[in-house]
Amino acid sequence: MLLTKDKSFYKSLFLLAIPIALQNLISFSVTFADNVMISSLGDSAVSGVYIANQIQVLLQLISGGIEGAILVLGAQYRGKGDTASVRKIAAIGAVISVCIGILLTTVCIFSPIPSQNRHVFLNVGLIIVNPEKTDVVTLNNAGANS
Repeated sequence: MLLTKDKSFYKSLFLLAIPIALQNLISFSVTFADNVMISSLGDSAVSGVYIANQIQVLLQLISGGIEGAILVLGAQYRGKGDTASVRKIAAIGAVISVCIGILLTTVCIFSPIPSQNRHVFLNVGLIIVNPEKTDVVTLNNAGANS
């Protein structure tokens, strides 16, 4: 069942959806490749890669939320014919996304204790990554080394 019989709508929809799908495919492929390459080193190494990927996923989620807000506001202004406001909203959203990306990058790079900013992304147990020695220590919920 089609929602509309206008074929140009579906053509436009797919032309917009294809680049978004390709972007997500590339992102997930890189994460998958990281896990495949590191899987031979053991569970602790895979856990370390998982933590690093969680930081990137967090940034993608924040950017996606900002995109959604821009789309809703932009559609309202576009419906009124106010294209100048649409451009302002898009510029504000881009600046906010870049600032959040810079902030998250700064926190991860310049944290006084590098492992402190990583265990925030975990919901089960605690994994501490020591980037200076490139080893990973995994603690289970009871606090014992595993």
